[in-house]
Amino acid sequence: QPAIAAAARIVTDDRLAPIRVRSYPNFADFAPSLVQNPAGGNTILMNGAAVALARAAARDADDLPPFHDWWLCQLVLGAGGIVVLDPRPSVLYRQHGDNLLGAGTGLCGQIGRARRLFDGTYGRWLRANARVLMASRHRLTGRNRAIVEQFASDLAQNRFHPGRNGICREQGLGDLALRLAARLGCI
Repeated sequence: QPAIAAAARIVTDDRLAPIRVRSYPNFADFAPSLVQNPAGGNTILMNGAAVALARAAARDADDLPPFHDWWLCQLVLGAGGIVVLDPRPSVLYRQHGDNLLGAGTGLCGQIGRARRLFDGTYGRWLRANARVLMASRHRLTGRNRAIVEQFASDLAQNRFHPGRNGICREQGLGDLALRLAARLGCI
């Protein structure tokens, strides 16, 4: 069975002074992973079955999505595998001015995440993930294949509705923001 193990991480400033512990939502279902990354790439370990799955899926993809860790979790969960999250931090995650995305700490980090949600950037990420998952839909379980096909269709037709097929974010505020962005046509 494909499996990924990942852990929380300690978010630090550029001098490695701890800011906070960053945990990930502990969900084991495919649908929420379509809109939320369940694990940080710098803590991921994959078993042989997950590596083989990822290699095969990468060969079928025209291009890979912007965040490999998110896609790997989607692929493993979609194929009926598991993602195991350890709540104990295993690494330091240094925040600095050149982070591509960062941990979203502080007001500036939260504003940046909101901007990407409402300016269409997040929607482009969802579409990129959906395209790559569609290239591997034959590797997904029947249920998860149906979910990703509906999700990709909804995104393509600009009619994504959070909550359908269990596609939602695990934190209340994040899910509320996702629903508002979808209603405003930003996804």
